[in-house]
Parts: sequence; C-alpha cells; structure tokens
Amino acid sequence: MAGYTVQRGDSLWKIAQETLGSGARWREIQAANNISGTVIYPGQALNIPGAAPAAAPAPAETPVSAPAPAPAEEPADEPVRDNTAALIEEMRRQDEQRRADAEYQANQRLYRDLSGYMESIGLGSLLRVGPSGEPQGWLWDQVRRGVNSTAALAIALQETPEFQQRFPVIIEQQRRAAAGTYVGAVMTPAEVLEYEERAANLMRSAGLPSSFYDQPSDFQDLMLAGVDVPEIGERITQAFDAVIDAPADVRNQFETYFGVGNTDTALAAFVLDPNRLLRDLEKYRVAAFGGAMAARYDITLNRSQAELIAAEMPDEAALGRAFETIGRQQSLFVESVGEATDLSAQVEGLASQFGDIAGTGLTEAEATARMEQRLLRREAAQRSPGGGAIVTGAGVVGLGQG
Repeated sequence: MAGYTVQRGDSLWKIAQETLGSGARWREIQAANNISGTVIYPGQALNIPGAAPAAAPAPAETPVSAPAPAPAEEPADEPVRDNTAALIEEMRRQDEQRRADAEYQANQRLYRDLSGYMESIGLGSLLRVGPSGEPQGWLWDQVRRGVNSTAALAIALQETPEFQQRFPVIIEQQRRAAAGTYVGAVMTPAEVLEYEERAANLMRSAGLPSSFYDQPSDFQDLMLAGVDVPEIGERITQAFDAVIDAPADVRNQFETYFGVGNTDTALAAFVLDPNRLLRDLEKYRVAAFGGAMAARYDITLNRSQAELIAAEMPDEAALGRAFETIGRQQSLFVESVGEATDLSAQVEGLASQFGDIAGTGLTEAEATARMEQRLLRREAAQRSPGGGAIVTGAGVVGLGQG
C-alpha cells in the first residue's frame, strides 16, 4: 500500500485521479484511511490502497467474417450525464476542501494569538507543536472546539490543573462567591500577576527576606484577605521599618509583648500576616514604644496596660512627653523622713497622665491631687523653722512631714 502526503489544494478526488487513475475512486482512499467526511489537511499522511488497473492486452486478430449485426446503440446522453455528475461532485469537494483550508489557516492564526496570552500568564506548558511546527495539544483542541477569544479561553483554562495550581486565589474566590460569601470582583490572571509584581517590588525595596516574595503562593493569603498593595506598603513602613529603625529597647519590648523573634524574617512574617489588621500593627508598635519609655523611668507595663495606653494616646510624640513628665516628677515618689503616704511612679505617676486606663485604681484628678498635696506640704516644711529633712531627687535638703 503506497503512501501520500496531502499538499495544499489537494482533495480526495484529485489524489485519486493522480494515484489511482480515476477521481471516481476517491472513496477507496477515504475507506483506507478511516476518513468519515472529505476534509483533509496539508501534511496529513494517507495510505493509497492500490494503483490504477493496467490496460487489458489487445485481442489477437481473427479471420474476417461476415459482419455481425450492429449492436443496439446505448443512449447517447448516459456518458454525458455521468461526466456531469462527476464534475459537480469534484467541484463540490474542492469547494469543501477550500473551506477546510481556510478554516485551518484561521485556526492557526487564532492559535498563535491565544498562545501569546497563555505565555503571558505563565501557562505556556499547555502549548504543543508537532515535528513540522503544526499546532497540537490542549490549546489546539480548544481552538478546534470553538474557543475563539481570550475570554472564552480563560473560562476553559480554569478547568486545567495547571491553572488551578498557578492561580488558586481565583479558584478560592469563585468558591467563596458560589457559597454566598462576598468577595467583591473575582480577580483575573492579569490582576493577580500585577499584584504579585508590585508587592514583590515593595518588599524587595524594603529589604525584606526574599522568601517573602520569591513564589506566587507568597501573596495568595494577602489577596484572599483583601490586603491591597498600598496596604502592604503601609505595613512595611509603619510596622516593619518603624520597629527595625526603633531604639533597641523599643524593639526588645515589641519582641517581648508579641512573641516575635529577634530576626528580620520573624518580624516581617508578623507584620505581613493577613490575619492581623494594619491598625492593630500600628497599635502594637505604639504599645512597644510606651512600654520601653515606661521602663526608662522604672515603671513596668504589661502588654495589656501598654495596649490600653497606646489606644488612648496613639501619637508616639505625645506619649513620649507624658512619660518625660513622669520622669520630672520622680522626686515626689521618694518619701522623705516623716512622710507616711506612699506615692509611686507606678501608680500616681501613671494615673496623673493616663488615669485608670492602666489599672492604677486612681483617676487622673485623684493622682494629681495626691501629688499636689505632697508638694505643698514639702514647700510648707521648707518655710517652717526647724522643718524636717526633705528627700528629693537631689538628696536630703530639709525637714518636713508627709
């Protein structure tokens, strides 16, 4: 059985004419190659079932004899009718082949266009070509099934394991939306890729460890939690950078309060955790600052107290001034001889600036009144002849009573 490779412009009739000697034998080629219709493609290999039959040898001459009666003539229009039908059939098949060729070329152009889209979203692994460069594989199958736009292709892609592995955030958003959970607009692959690129650039510029942005999966939880790229920037500048650049006692207090390791990686993981709100991270930073400032004046704040104070006074500059005021009042918290009332920075000092929010048991007014009474008594003792010794921040300076 001979072989034949389909050329552009071929049809089954034409191939049968050239290889079998008669275009009318095209059905033999169709049957030999299990072709259900008449459409063939350039480059397609066909089996040719047999050659045209050889002409029969001419019969030997026989003695001349009396002429036989002339046979009855067949109708003259029969061969004409057969030839006309064959010509019409050939024309129909050539037209069908031209349409098939045009469709094939259009599909090739569409394949090239859609290939560019798939490569742009990182799914070029689904593309295949044959040894002669002809399109094959998943995308070619989709084109031949009628996928003719990137929108239609995006829908078909979602069923592939490759898409689901590369864009799990899209699949999860769709799942949540189908379950009735509000997720806003489901992201497109282009939006996911843009998010990843912008977020990675922010993290890289901030000096975060590369393990936070070197894989697409690093960003999935942030996207699902609705943390947009500007917020990532705020988390970096207002939490990560602020703690990194803070004095050592502030960073140590941050680590103590919130169980964060003393490495940049641990801190980055903490501030980028999508389960933590940005406003909470800002409060944590201020709480650590307050705890460190308090320790400078021998005041101990636990995490709860520090967070309460940070919520009441979120401005670090104002918070710093409040503790500096307590520091300037240290002499009032050192009892002199004869002073029975016990005042302390831990109670009266904190309460004079923050009231009872730190669990002092005193209002701001009550704490201020106690401190003013001590100051007035000391001033009276200094004016009194023979007053008792007064212990201040500068030492024993006189006498007095508390």
